[in-house]
Amino acid sequence: MAEPLYRRRVAAQVIVLNGGSSAGKSSVARALQVQLPRPWLRFGTDVLGDALPPSGPNAVVTFGAGGEVWVAPGYRALEHAWYRGLAEMAAAGVGLILDEVFLRGAVNQAELAAVLAGLDVVWVGVRCDHAEATAREAARPDRVVGMAAAQAEVVHRGVVYDVEVDTTRASPGDCAQLVLDHVEGLADAGPAAPSTGPAGSDDVATGSISTVSASRFRVVAAVYGILEAEDRVLLMRRAGTGYRDGQLGLPAGHVDGGEDAVAALRRELREELAITVDADACHLALVVHRAPERPGDGEYLDLVFTVATWHGTPVVAEPAKCSELVWVDRRHLPADVIDYVTDAFAAVDRGEQLLLHGWT
Repeated sequence: MAEPLYRRRVAAQVIVLNGGSSAGKSSVARALQVQLPRPWLRFGTDVLGDALPPSGPNAVVTFGAGGEVWVAPGYRALEHAWYRGLAEMAAAGVGLILDEVFLRGAVNQAELAAVLAGLDVVWVGVRCDHAEATAREAARPDRVVGMAAAQAEVVHRGVVYDVEVDTTRASPGDCAQLVLDHVEGLADAGPAAPSTGPAGSDDVATGSISTVSASRFRVVAAVYGILEAEDRVLLMRRAGTGYRDGQLGLPAGHVDGGEDAVAALRRELREELAITVDADACHLALVVHRAPERPGDGEYLDLVFTVATWHGTPVVAEPAKCSELVWVDRRHLPADVIDYVTDAFAAVDRGEQLLLHGWT
């Protein structure tokens, strides 16, 4: 469901790319290495895996026929030591891109964040359509069949990102640029140079820090779906999101990178209501340009669609974000409907194509 975007441009010493097998993380990482203002090093799960014993009694990672991954108890200690070494490199001034697969979702992120504490880290979610990732997997003989499907969703569970990219249609270069648009304060000079002073001197030659030029202003895009049956429309009561909880709103969500607005709406309806919608059933009814509600919020372009038909029965598919579904008479909306949703219904009924909300 759509909610304010509190993401900000941040400084970066480490960029963590997390996604399932064949999601395109390595390609994005290489594109970042080309576009970054100085040399950065790329490490990740595959590099650690290649360093581990491949078989025998000391093997700590094994793979199942269906793409499952099992680790022995000794693996966690090796992984922790690996991350500690990477943290030391980053602290020394080496920019790092980490290509990760968080099989335990938020647990993996928390463990890595603890090791990287004190460093500026940008967390990037790398997603890819399941069919596309499976096709990539089949085309690569070094991949375990089934791993892409097995990891596609589990690696993102509970993980909090600064920015997300989708490689299904977007090129690695475009995805890399989306990441860089979020990053400021990139260090141009790299690691500190060795001291050139006399023996015993504490003087160390260090490089200056420059800031990447600001990117163009970006507005946040969100999509909304009006599902109507017998003059009644479907609303969702928000819960647990920290934004407008307890109020009624439309099924909605952000447009992710690498997807068009209709694809975003169909994805959100599938994720929130467990229904499927054909693309030709979605019709744009209204564009809402919303002003920031409070300092730090972004501006929104809300694309409001009517959804003529759908497959399945809407249910609460994300109970952590929604407490109930309510079918209401659109001519007599309840008082606890979100204000800009109420205004959007009125604008649609008036035949308007653009609604400006919150601007003085």
